[in-house]
Amino acid sequence: MAYSDDVRVSESKNAVDLHIDPTDSDSSKSIPSTKVTPLIATLPLAAPEEPRSWWQRRPRQDGEAVATRRSVFDDPDMARRYQPRSDWENLHRFDPSERWTFNEERKVIRKIDRRIMIFACVMFMALELDRSNLSQAVSDNFLPDLKMDTNDYNLGNTVFKLSFLCAELPSQLVSKYLGPDRWIPMQLCLWSLVSAGQFWLDGRASFLACRALLAIFQGGFIPDTILYLSYFYTASELTVRLAFFWTAYNVADIISGFLGAGFLQLRGWHGYEGWRWLFLFEGLLTLAVGIFAWFLMPAGPTQTSGILRGKNGWFTEREERIMVNRVIRDDPSKGDMHNRQPITPKLLWASIKDYDLWPIYAIGLTFLIPATPPAQYFTLTLRGLGFNVLVTNLLTIPHTILSIGGLLLISYLAEKWNERSLLGLAVQIWKLPFIIYLYVVDMSTVNRWVSFAVLALLLGSPTAHPIQVSWNSRNSNTVRLRTVSAAIYNMSVQSAGIIASNVYRKDDAPRYREGNKNLLAIIALNITLYLLTRTYYIWRNKSRDKIWDAMDDEQKKHYLDTTKDEDLNKKNFIYVSPSTPRPGPSKATSPPPDQNIDEPEWITTSPSEDSESSQLVVSQRQMPMPPLTPSVEFFGHLSPLHRSGLQYFTERTVKVLAPHPQIFDELCELILPMAVFNEPLLQGIVALAATHRLATCKTSEEQSSQALIVAGFQALSSRSLCQKLSECDEDQQLIPLLAASRALFVCEVFASEPSPDRWSVHFRGARGLISRIHDKGLSQNPTDELRFLLRWFDMTESLVCHSMSDLAPQQSTIPSPTTLASDTDDEPVYIDMYLARTKDLLGVFKEIARLCRINNDGTASETSSQGGQVEAEVWWLLNYLQSIIDRDQANPPPVMSIRGRVLSVAEVHEYRLSNQIWQLTGLLLIHRRLRHERRSSPLVQNLVNQILECAERLTLRDGLTPVTLLTPPLFFAGCDALGDDRPRIKTSLQGVSTALGLLNTQRALEILEQYWKADPGVDDDLADRSWPKISQFLPY
Repeated sequence: MAYSDDVRVSESKNAVDLHIDPTDSDSSKSIPSTKVTPLIATLPLAAPEEPRSWWQRRPRQDGEAVATRRSVFDDPDMARRYQPRSDWENLHRFDPSERWTFNEERKVIRKIDRRIMIFACVMFMALELDRSNLSQAVSDNFLPDLKMDTNDYNLGNTVFKLSFLCAELPSQLVSKYLGPDRWIPMQLCLWSLVSAGQFWLDGRASFLACRALLAIFQGGFIPDTILYLSYFYTASELTVRLAFFWTAYNVADIISGFLGAGFLQLRGWHGYEGWRWLFLFEGLLTLAVGIFAWFLMPAGPTQTSGILRGKNGWFTEREERIMVNRVIRDDPSKGDMHNRQPITPKLLWASIKDYDLWPIYAIGLTFLIPATPPAQYFTLTLRGLGFNVLVTNLLTIPHTILSIGGLLLISYLAEKWNERSLLGLAVQIWKLPFIIYLYVVDMSTVNRWVSFAVLALLLGSPTAHPIQVSWNSRNSNTVRLRTVSAAIYNMSVQSAGIIASNVYRKDDAPRYREGNKNLLAIIALNITLYLLTRTYYIWRNKSRDKIWDAMDDEQKKHYLDTTKDEDLNKKNFIYVSPSTPRPGPSKATSPPPDQNIDEPEWITTSPSEDSESSQLVVSQRQMPMPPLTPSVEFFGHLSPLHRSGLQYFTERTVKVLAPHPQIFDELCELILPMAVFNEPLLQGIVALAATHRLATCKTSEEQSSQALIVAGFQALSSRSLCQKLSECDEDQQLIPLLAASRALFVCEVFASEPSPDRWSVHFRGARGLISRIHDKGLSQNPTDELRFLLRWFDMTESLVCHSMSDLAPQQSTIPSPTTLASDTDDEPVYIDMYLARTKDLLGVFKEIARLCRINNDGTASETSSQGGQVEAEVWWLLNYLQSIIDRDQANPPPVMSIRGRVLSVAEVHEYRLSNQIWQLTGLLLIHRRLRHERRSSPLVQNLVNQILECAERLTLRDGLTPVTLLTPPLFFAGCDALGDDRPRIKTSLQGVSTALGLLNTQRALEILEQYWKADPGVDDDLADRSWPKISQFLPY
């Protein structure tokens, strides 16, 4: 299918991990309703395909270039109108921001071809072997053995076609309900038993019964398989794959010829005719294929795990994301239904009455007829010309090979020329002279090899069937219409077989002049149909373009929001025809110049559906940086190195800085634009991206080269920051400078230097800037950028104060015996997505650090009264934290979201687990660092174990989850872990390191392993003496 230029872009939604039972068809389920941010429009896309003449070769593609095609999900306004339904089985891999290269795409396509396409061809070959072996059987005196004549043979073919026809649509509906991965293996096994059962045929009645049963069980297999393949391939790829699909059909005919030539020689073996052994062997062969199909057919691109497919399935998560997003971007309608959803009678009727597909159905009814009667009588004709059984079966092979070559050629040309109707017409013209020859010449009067050559050239004509199946699929605008239209089209084709089976009659033998005259008339009808269909679709497209192009942008959006037009009646739908534009840039790809971006609005979210996540494979590929907005080339003044660094930051580094996709969007929307024209921030962000990239370097040469880049950009950023601070005369200039300090701080932490001297300098600088911002009153009415940076500073301060005692706050930040109780009861309690915990825990950690500083300075031990006061504050703090824990257990806090995004149940659950981990970490620090509880005590070890259990329940995947904040609790727990808990700590930190790709997390594990190696796990004094040294490292 295709869309008009104004909507051929593609919807943008943050990836959401949502799992729906594939057997569930409840359409009322909801998913997070996400706003598509302008960031999506800035991500790179494949260059549009340049127009070229048919004789010109396609230019070579850069394998490392972005292969993601433009679609409706790249336009924020259009995207929400094409969002997949909530129970779509691939929703958890849907991510409009996903980008991939041509090399990655080719690798995925080849893997799909090997895993899916080849076995689909094998199954089709099995169908054709069982369907066509009758033509081999009749060459072995099949009809005389069963006391039948050619009229009985014709009746058998008619019964088969009629039964096949009647089974098409019901089979397709069953397949849509059960899923093709279940129904197709059932079909294979059922018809294989009937096929093998033909060994015991004893007359006309059993022959007709077996033909009927065989057709009923085979009916629907072809549209079922085509629908199944559409889950994995784009529309243009499906045409070529269907060419190979029908090539397998012809290959099966070749194999059938050889099998027939062999098995028919067994006549008399054990007293049975050769054709009986042929039926039995091919039936058992299909049964074996059917049994394998149960285990080798996955339900869809993201459901490939199985007994023979492995516990983790065939594809990595990265490959699944590429498969899902490339298919849905090519055709957003494929997200309209899930693969286990039935089609109701109302939807069935709506699909049947879509008259715009009727021209293709009409072609399907007649295009195969001209060559079908000669094909059905081919072996009988050759026997009549004097060829023996062996030679007759071998002579069925040449025209099949010729047909294969022609099939592949016209399928290739259909996509190359974007032409289908004229190619189908050309096939009819191919057949015309040979049908005329059959009508004019008496075949019995010419050399038998001349007769064979004429028949072989006629039957060797390419079939337009694959390109018409793809044509029909692409012109179907929804999954349910594609399901039904595939069945109806194939029913038309089977009806053509019924008609063709009755063209050659016994009373017209042996020349069949009347039949051949009818075939000439049908060829003329076919030529007319192809021309009329071509004209019809061109006219329909132009009529709709005239209406659609007359609308302005607002009218188009209003139409899409309010229209009741369905499927092919939508004004923006384009039929595949010679006038259909090739995939390329769309008039709607760029958002309007004045984009209205909603201001952040904090609301309490309610969970939606449960979800299920799996590990993500992070691609470490750099991509060219696009402009920030399509209308202005913001990055044109930057060097390629800066552009590459900014792109790496956007594509990779941001994901390890953000515990949620919404914060990912905030970073890119708020911080990145400031960097474009602010040199300290620009250099700092590029340094941060280079630092993150350093973690992926494998060789020492790569590490040394990347380290130089990091050091260079850090120095440039620091020097520029100092210069800007001395020149800063406008209040608003402080905000990007604060962002630059933040970038340099995070850069130093990610580099995971053992000494805190360097990162502490940047944090102190940020603290100084915060003070200036407060003094100038900017924090009273903060901008979105400042609000974001203040939240970062608040969270960071609660961590750094535990690493260096002189960074701990001087005054208590929570109610305590030394401070007045603040009125916090009226404040709403919620889990901040940025913090992955409730905000009151930040004060708890700062207070722990403040009391630790007093203990370490020794001021509390100067007098017993001061010591008693500190002890009282410790108990107060412990009770305060316990009250927070009790409160959250009694009433689990909601998760605060931005801009109305609804979180799934699984997402809310993960944030609550993260909040619990931080609460347990606070208890651990109080008991170990303030109350000096022995490390081996059951209390301490129980806290360590609970932290581990909660952490292990979180899904370790690439960023944008609370996993990004998991390193500090695991590090603190690791300092006190004993025995078997240490390997668990190691495993969890390794998982976080794999998910985030940060040197800092790797360094945290290295420090713990050094500490564990020096510590036998018994001496608590060693643990206490080592803590000040360990605390110099910041597990950020």
